[in-house]
Amino acid sequence: MRPLHIVEVLEATAGGTRRHLRDLVLGLDRSRFRLTVIASLARDADFGRDIDLFRMAGVAVHLLPMKRRIAPLADAVALVRLIRLVRRLRPDIIHAHSSKAGLLARLAARTAGGVPTVYTPHAFAFLSDSPWRGLYLACERWAARRTGRLIAVSREERDWACDGVRGLGLPVDRVRLIPNGIEAGGMQPMTDQTHPLIGFVGRMCRQKGPDLFLAVARRIHAARPDVRFLMVGDGPWLGWVEGRLRRTGLDACVLLRTARDEIEVAEHLLDLDALVMPSRWEGLPYTLLEAMASGVPVVATAVGGIADVLETEGAGLLCLFGDVEGLAVRALAVVNDRELAGRIRAGARVRMEGYTLRQMVERIAAVYEDLAEQENGVTHHDD
Repeated sequence: MRPLHIVEVLEATAGGTRRHLRDLVLGLDRSRFRLTVIASLARDADFGRDIDLFRMAGVAVHLLPMKRRIAPLADAVALVRLIRLVRRLRPDIIHAHSSKAGLLARLAARTAGGVPTVYTPHAFAFLSDSPWRGLYLACERWAARRTGRLIAVSREERDWACDGVRGLGLPVDRVRLIPNGIEAGGMQPMTDQTHPLIGFVGRMCRQKGPDLFLAVARRIHAARPDVRFLMVGDGPWLGWVEGRLRRTGLDACVLLRTARDEIEVAEHLLDLDALVMPSRWEGLPYTLLEAMASGVPVVATAVGGIADVLETEGAGLLCLFGDVEGLAVRALAVVNDRELAGRIRAGARVRMEGYTLRQMVERIAAVYEDLAEQENGVTHHDD
C-alpha cells in the first residue's frame, strides 16, 4: 500500500505548538506516511530552522502567511491560497493545529472536495478570557461538524469537545485523548547554589501568568529574602514585566532571560530548585514535561493537562487557579524541604513513563490510519 499523504497545517509556529509539529513530523514513519507542511512564518521567523529540518528529512514545505488575530481580509486571502494548495496536493488527510489554522484548514478541506480532517486545538481559544471567546466557540462548533477526528491533549480539552451544552458536542468516538510526549533523557542532578532559585519558564503573555508569578515572588521574598528568581521567556508582556520589576524593587532578586529553543530551556531548568507555573489556561505545556524529566519539582495551577499529569500523588504540587498564596507556600515548602523535593523528583520520574514521544507519535499515526480506513469504506457528507 502507498503511504498516506498527510498535510500538516499550522499558523501558531511558536512555543509548544511548534514543538509538537516538529516532533510529530520528524517522528512519523516515512514508510507509512508522506508528509507536507503548510505553515506561516509571521509568528516566529526562527521557525525557519524547523523548515530546514523538515526539508532535510524529505518533507515538502509550503509557506502561507496567516495572522493570529481575527483579520477578515487577510484570513480570506489565506483561505483562498490554502484551497488552491489543497486541490493541487490532493492529500489523504489534513491535520490542522491550533485555532486559526484549525478553522482555515477545515474550511479549505470542505471546499476542496471534502478531504478528511484531524484537528488538534492545543488549548481551545474559547477557554481563554478573551472578549472574543463567544465568537471562538461559535466557530469551533461550526467547524466541529466538519472534523473527522479531534485530538485532545488533556482530559479537560476532551470533555469540552464532547460537551453538547457548553462545548462542541462531538460524538465520543470522534475524539481521541493523546497527550504530548517528549524524548526524555536521564534525570539530572540539581545545581548546588548559594541561594535557592525558583523559576518561571514560558511565554510572557496573559495565558502563562507572569503577573501571578511576580505576586508569588513577592510573597516568597518577604518570607525568605535569600531566595532568587529566574524568569525565562519572551512575548507581548515582556515590557510590562520589566517595568513591574523596577517599580516593585524585585529587579534586585529576579533575573530575566530568553531561550530560543527547548535546549536552552532545559539548560535554564537545570539551575532551578523549583518551577512555578501559574497558568490561567493550558493544553498540555511542554515546559511541565521537560521540568519533570529534568528533576525539577513543579508547583502549578490545576488547569488543562497540568492537572492530568500532576494528579498522581507525589509527581508535583497543585493549586487552584489564582491561589497566589498557595503557590508561594508550596514553592517555599519545596526549597525548604529536601526530602519533599526528592519525593517529587522520584514521583515525576515514574509519571513521565506515560508521556513519551514514541507513544504520542504512534497514537496520532493510528488516528490517521483509522480515519483513512473509515473514509475508504464509507462515503461521508456534511450538511
